[in-house]
Amino acid sequence: MRARLSVLALLSACNGVLGLEERTFDLCTQYCDAIQNSCVQANAQYQDDATCRATCALFEAGDADDPTGNTIACRFDQLKKAEEAGTLDEICPAAGPGGFNRSSLQVCGNRCETYCSLMKSTCDGKSPVADLDDESCRSLCGDVRDNPAYDPTNSDVKDHDDSIQCRLWHLSVASTAPDPHCSHADGATKCDGNLSSSSATTSSASSSASTGGGVGGGGGGS
Repeated sequence: MRARLSVLALLSACNGVLGLEERTFDLCTQYCDAIQNSCVQANAQYQDDATCRATCALFEAGDADDPTGNTIACRFDQLKKAEEAGTLDEICPAAGPGGFNRSSLQVCGNRCETYCSLMKSTCDGKSPVADLDDESCRSLCGDVRDNPAYDPTNSDVKDHDDSIQCRLWHLSVASTAPDPHCSHADGATKCDGNLSSSSATTSSASSSASTGGGVGGGGGGS
């Protein structure tokens, strides 16, 4: 009898775990299908579907009825609103990992909290930044500039723009390929400012035109 009860308890626990995995998988599938279809070209937030799903799994799911905070629910809600309003150019970045829009307004979570959390979970032991304590990492992140015009379709900008956008792009890629992208995401071998003269001029002008202030600003809920 005890053996039967133990088996039943184990099966119940397994079903609970499987149910959680199915819900998480379903949410990330929906979110990634939507953002990969809507946020494309210069608005792209992830390199590919695998990168999106791996990054999505690192965030809290959140509550679809209260889509706030540093969650996928918040990002998905922003994406749906942007699709309805036709404001993808402005909102796609808020639906991506950073959670802040093209005007640098923080909408979902806090960009430096997100950056440091993802560095810790993705690049532990593969980057000196990932080994920093939270306060030191956020301080470092706060000194990195914001470039609202970051364009992943421009390979020079994608790889060498010294911005939080570049670091978050490579950090999301690191979710499936930690080597070498962890060292890219911490600015050691990419996101280093070594742009061609034409890209550097465009990037500098775009950054100067930003209305959102430094990377550490626009706090938003966590």
